Amino acid sequence: MKQQIILIGLPNSETSSFQFLFEQMKLKSYHWEYQREKIGTIMNRNKQQKKPLLSGIDNWDCITQMDVCLSNNENFWPQVTDLEQLYEENPNCVFILNKRNPEKMLQSWKKWGNLDQRMYNFNPELVRPKNDEGLLLFFRNHFNTVETFFQSKPTSKFLSFDIEHDNLQKLREYIHIDETIITFPHQNKNVK
Repeated sequence: MKQQIILIGLPNSETSSFQFLFEQMKLKSYHWEYQREKIGTIMNRNKQQKKPLLSGIDNWDCITQMDVCLSNNENFWPQVTDLEQLYEENPNCVFILNKRNPEKMLQSWKKWGNLDQRMYNFNPELVRPKNDEGLLLFFRNHFNTVETFFQSKPTSKFLSFDIEHDNLQKLREYIHIDETIITFPHQNKNVK
């Protein structure tokens, strides 16, 4: 049976590096888009139509970024709002919470297309107060919620992966990574 992997962290937490790693491993991996449509947009439409969240995303091994936050219409955070459904529909997947120091992530969000401002504008229900402290609280709550959720799923394949401190050995607990790949490929050098 083919192993599938879903990242359930937040943007600016090495999603591109995971994408690069999985491509090195010759896995069919999708980062943010599938066939020129945002994965989050596809998942949101599926949710509205009461279909499985990943319906229509075919032949995949890995989903490395599923959220979208571009406008009121293209805005969905399934790893935040629909984690339980995502897990129930894909219980055999490896789920990776890619996480990072919240203060560093906040600085990245401010630089990356003003993601902080987009969150305030398009997701007022997720970020309160609408300022730096609210975003830091959002990050920490997400990490805690995901880790607590998977503690209640003892048969799940779940890894909490700190991108600044963990290494490939931790990923090897559930993922077959060829021994020729010896380091995690940090694609965005500003992470370290």
